[in-house]
Amino acid sequence: MDDNRLIALVVAAVVISLVPAAIFLASIPAMIQIWASRGRLNSKTGWTPVPQEGQARAPMGADLNPWFRGVINRHLEPGETLEGYARAFFRPSLDLRTRAGLLGYLLIAMTSRRILLFDLGVRTVCRYCLIKFEDLEYLCAPQPGRWGTSKSLRFGLHSGREYQVDFRGPLLSAEGMGQEQNLAAYFRSIGPRFPSSRPDPFPTTQAAA
Repeated sequence: MDDNRLIALVVAAVVISLVPAAIFLASIPAMIQIWASRGRLNSKTGWTPVPQEGQARAPMGADLNPWFRGVINRHLEPGETLEGYARAFFRPSLDLRTRAGLLGYLLIAMTSRRILLFDLGVRTVCRYCLIKFEDLEYLCAPQPGRWGTSKSLRFGLHSGREYQVDFRGPLLSAEGMGQEQNLAAYFRSIGPRFPSSRPDPFPTTQAAA
């Protein structure tokens, strides 16, 4: 084996050995933020699990919008209307698949009454959470971003749970982008009904003049 090939193999081995450490270091800010929230931030504990057998799987290499609508429509109540939906992911997240942009993303939908969250796996729904507007304690609606995308969404529940969501911004899908914009616009339309951040449980009282 010549020296150049030996050096290349050594360098490759060193790089490969550093990958787990780099992933761990990159996850430290997320771990700190989630720990500081005492498990309330982006928790899926208590979400309703969905049996994997018998599900209509998402198509491969095809437009996913019809499948997304099918997932959402099965959970709509009589008289409830779909206002928009988007692919998204929690931030911060300890799921390395999500951090790598692979699996573990969300489908979030806004209806006339509720926020619907679906945890997606490999072409199936793993679990879901349905949130009524009256369960919201605060809402920081997503503002318009570059090229028609939307900035982060954050909201908290009276139960103490909080969710922070970033959107994937499907620039190559006109329908997907339109649905994301509709969802963001509807969030902004109901935003004035709620505080934009969690109310201070110990507000400072100004001394009387």
